[in-house]
Amino acid sequence: MTTTGAVTDTDSGGTGRPVAAADAGHTARTRGQVRWAPFRSTERSAVAAIDLLRRLAAEGGGGRAPAPREPEVVRFLGATHRTHWPAATGCPDWLTESWAACGFPERDPRGPRPERIPDRAEVLEQLRFETDRTSRGLTGSRKAAAIATWLSPFYLGGIVTAAEVLEVLPARLSMPVRVKWQASRVRHAIERELRTLLTGVLGTDPQAWLRLLTAVERTCRPTSDRPDITWPQLLELAGSVEPDPGILLPTRDLEDPRTYVRRGRRKPAADELFDATWWWPSGEVLRRTESTVLDLVMPALPEGTGVLLAQYVVAVRHGTPPGVLRHLMDAGDREALLVLARGMDLDGRTAEHLLARGDQDIHLSVVNTWARVAPDQRHQALTDPAVDLAPRVSEILSLVHHECLQAREPELIEAAFAGHGQKKFKVQEHLTGCLALLRAGGPARLTALLATGRVSPAVSRVCAKALTAPDPAAALRTRAQREFTTPKLAARLRRVSRSSGATDTAQLMLLFDGWGADWPYLEAEHAREPFAHWAQIVNRPSTPPEVLARHTDAAAQDHQRGRTVCRSDDPVVARGILRNGIHYGSTPDGHVDLLDRMLAEGVITADDLVRVAGQGPCVLQYLGDARHRADAPGAVTEALARVAVLVRRHLPVDDEAAWHRLYARLAAQSPDPLQEGTIESVLTAGPEDRQPRGAGS
Repeated sequence: MTTTGAVTDTDSGGTGRPVAAADAGHTARTRGQVRWAPFRSTERSAVAAIDLLRRLAAEGGGGRAPAPREPEVVRFLGATHRTHWPAATGCPDWLTESWAACGFPERDPRGPRPERIPDRAEVLEQLRFETDRTSRGLTGSRKAAAIATWLSPFYLGGIVTAAEVLEVLPARLSMPVRVKWQASRVRHAIERELRTLLTGVLGTDPQAWLRLLTAVERTCRPTSDRPDITWPQLLELAGSVEPDPGILLPTRDLEDPRTYVRRGRRKPAADELFDATWWWPSGEVLRRTESTVLDLVMPALPEGTGVLLAQYVVAVRHGTPPGVLRHLMDAGDREALLVLARGMDLDGRTAEHLLARGDQDIHLSVVNTWARVAPDQRHQALTDPAVDLAPRVSEILSLVHHECLQAREPELIEAAFAGHGQKKFKVQEHLTGCLALLRAGGPARLTALLATGRVSPAVSRVCAKALTAPDPAAALRTRAQREFTTPKLAARLRRVSRSSGATDTAQLMLLFDGWGADWPYLEAEHAREPFAHWAQIVNRPSTPPEVLARHTDAAAQDHQRGRTVCRSDDPVVARGILRNGIHYGSTPDGHVDLLDRMLAEGVITADDLVRVAGQGPCVLQYLGDARHRADAPGAVTEALARVAVLVRRHLPVDDEAAWHRLYARLAAQSPDPLQEGTIESVLTAGPEDRQPRGAGS
């Protein structure tokens, strides 16, 4: 139905009376009942997806595709927030033309309001203006994080590149000491470009790096009276500077008399690296440097610089750079590695590398880290045959006693039974501890533990009977199998406490490891009645890839200990991530980063984007934005070519019915909309199709 000018109620199935413009596009059935604006990710991406498809149709030489004309469809698409328009071009002309053709008010606050997109020169000039104000500390100037937020759509739309931003951005504003860059895609792109720039210009010449360190230290300190300059300008300046390693030491304001209460203990500010005010410009260079360069440069720096670099990395709280970690490991700088191990943000990845050193103090720090280190890493430290923790058993926190039940050394197991947490042990914990003690200390040690009365009476009887068998360990394990069934695991998972459920779930899954979990049973139980902490159940190193691939959407919600979806470098899991959809929302940086990385590493392919990835409109929006970015993965071009073939085959510009079905489908106006499916299923669905086709079909 073509609609122009005013809309009457006859068009809406009514009596023929004119209706207000505010009600235009609604039927008597839907007025006041349907959502008037996009809500889900696929709906918010509809305008950008349609714009890309129309452009591909025109680029194929077929001419201009018909524009949307149904009032309900146009009203819905017109309500898309401007942050979801195509990043490179802004509000599409076809949308404003369709809005006007439906007779909707031009200045409707719920309708599209075109805004001019600045070009490259204007963006860089505005960036120059903003950074100049920020550098001089003028009132009302933007913070570094706000500048990154403002820059993000211009970068994602390919209007400016990371290299062009580096030509304008003062180096000091990329130094995140107490000035937190937003963790965004544009920041990651700038960081990657900066590392490429430094390595490309300086190579592996230690004298060249020392000259840069000296130039950065003299120019970027707060006390410097020199004007702010960019990284490329610093590299140019460094060519005429004599190296002066003696000045390459950090400034820390540790004179704050305040004290901080941490877990009941009062500590001076000097003991809290992240409570101090740091300024170390040359440290900003060092933390961005590859390990091969650090191996050459660090010997020329003042003694103890390795420890200072580790302290600086902890204070910045941006994670431990792989280059820094690898250098400190290769150099065997024990004091520096201890600083990293004792840092409050120690994560599982760093912990696994540190444990490889086989140092008792590092192992103890990993065991006692509760915030970001998972039970799996603590278990690795407690069972490491190369490191004895028994002499330090009194220093292990009671919070970890539950995991000490599986330790390699009998002293740690006995400490778990002697701790306050023993009162919460169930049958499985008692059996686990007894099995481990029998394996580590022999029958005599287990007999002594049973004599203390700390083992439950039921398990004590089981152990006493097993000790009379020719092979006590085999007998006890055979009896224990009855208690480690998947139904009993499921029952315990449903009883975890509300306050510590995520941690308790992770510990339970570790406790039942090695007993052969029945994943189909767990999945069926979750489908019948969802587990409260399903994310912690599936997001584990021991989860089979095919299981994790089916539940990557849940694993992505595992924010405990700062973890993310595990093993996204596994092709099976990566395809699962795609199949569950990328959720291209108002802040798509994380998903753009993930897609870019998986495509660049070859974990997923262009064909996967078209035929496997769920939420096709979101993927189309990603492709539409990425085609304008100079640093987009090469697979983006291949995927666009595949989409163009589908458009020519299934959406010829002279087939108006097919295009209007597509518009209604993406605007959630058709029965059982298909927009949750793959790009292929969205584009090839006929009028009789009412459900998304299986991803990857």
